[in-house]
Amino acid sequence: MAGVPQGPGTSCADGPCRACCNEFGSSCFNLQEQRCLATRGTVLPVETCAYCGVCNVAVDCEPPAMCRLINNEVTETECPTYMVLAAAINGQRISPPTATILASPGDMITAEIFLRCWSQGDHPPGDLHVLRAYQATLSAASFFNEVTGSIKPKNFDQITDPMQRCPRDALVPQPPANPMAAFMDTNHPEFIFAGCGTFGSVDTRRCGYRFGNAIAPGCPSPATFCPEPPNAPKYAGTVILNASNDARGEFNICLDDRDVSDTHPGPDLSFLSRQLQPGEAGSDHIVPLHFECLKVTVVPSTCAQISSSDPPDGSIDARQSRNLDGSNPTGIQQLDLTFRFDQGCDVSDIEHSGFSVSTEPPGMAPTVVDLDMVDSDTIRVRLSDPIPPNKWTRISYDDGDAVTDTCIGYLSGDVNGDQMADSDDVNRLVQCLNGGGCEPHQRNIDRSTGPHAFNPQDLVRELDVLNGANSLGPQEGMMLPASPCS
Repeated sequence: MAGVPQGPGTSCADGPCRACCNEFGSSCFNLQEQRCLATRGTVLPVETCAYCGVCNVAVDCEPPAMCRLINNEVTETECPTYMVLAAAINGQRISPPTATILASPGDMITAEIFLRCWSQGDHPPGDLHVLRAYQATLSAASFFNEVTGSIKPKNFDQITDPMQRCPRDALVPQPPANPMAAFMDTNHPEFIFAGCGTFGSVDTRRCGYRFGNAIAPGCPSPATFCPEPPNAPKYAGTVILNASNDARGEFNICLDDRDVSDTHPGPDLSFLSRQLQPGEAGSDHIVPLHFECLKVTVVPSTCAQISSSDPPDGSIDARQSRNLDGSNPTGIQQLDLTFRFDQGCDVSDIEHSGFSVSTEPPGMAPTVVDLDMVDSDTIRVRLSDPIPPNKWTRISYDDGDAVTDTCIGYLSGDVNGDQMADSDDVNRLVQCLNGGGCEPHQRNIDRSTGPHAFNPQDLVRELDVLNGANSLGPQEGMMLPASPCS
């Protein structure tokens, strides 16, 4: 199924197309040979195109790019990871759950523990690390910061005072149960062992609450590739946290991240266990583990604070900034800001004059031209112009008591959101094509529309963006500075 050269800007402009098996061995594209190699693909013989659906069988394609823990070939975010995310505040759901949140003294924060990417190593499909059991232990030391106050599980002080009677991980003499503050929701839509019998429990006898679960024998456990596709974070437990009335400043709510022994993790540590293959000897522990904390910034109550945004704070728009011929310069020109309200305020108290827009690096910035109410706590902010490329755009709101903000980056080609446009983004886009859970601003590089807007042509356009095809300036090596909101 060889192709023929076509016009400028097309996938086969530089020579005949060939079948290209992508690095995950699961699908084929018709690409020019050099472009195929640039995506870490394997150029296939013409006759193998009949086997595109199973090209890993037809030819010796590269194995899936899972978590290579040797030779520093992979970043921490690609390793087996425990995450603590905020899913609600004062009963108001946050979707999707977030790793950073703004709170006020007295707030109740619903935090959920998630797992991702527990299948590590260069294993071919069918030989992945199958998760058998997990234990996630909260770090009681993370309930405090260096300023004042605390963020502890609800009703925690009615059980024990950790600064006086409960050193880290020590048993509390005959404590009452605290099931309303810490539990495991097996009906959660992302529950890690959904559809299987489990042996789970939550232990609140320690300051660092423990969430443990094991899958019933004979029930198939989910297995995931590393990095993301087709993996998404899976739920493992819930804890309701209460910010004390004197809480101020930044808190990082974490799991106990002490080193897990490869031979014995200890009863109080966080760990993951895999299912050994028949005849396999050795440890069943998945190591090393990476931990991501929930960052909670507590500020005194004000009228209106930005609590989240869509796109989320820290997002980077990877799509092209204009057409190949230089026409239609474009970019994000509106976003939704969700507010939290105190002191009896509501969405009607949001004032146009409270908004400001700036960029990093500094330069000409759009202005806020219109506000539309989306619902009782969300405002759609419309800008005078698209956000400028190769910069961060910071949208701030000052209610007279405090300034809160969100930052959106624009770096064409930066699919993986690491603030640099390079060949790693090609790999990430290939993962997106294989169901990697990418957002539209990451994957729809050519900004096409319709029900099939995201397709292999976006991979071709990604290469155009990086290389500077036609009137596009080359993005390869372009970087964003640190976000001004970080």
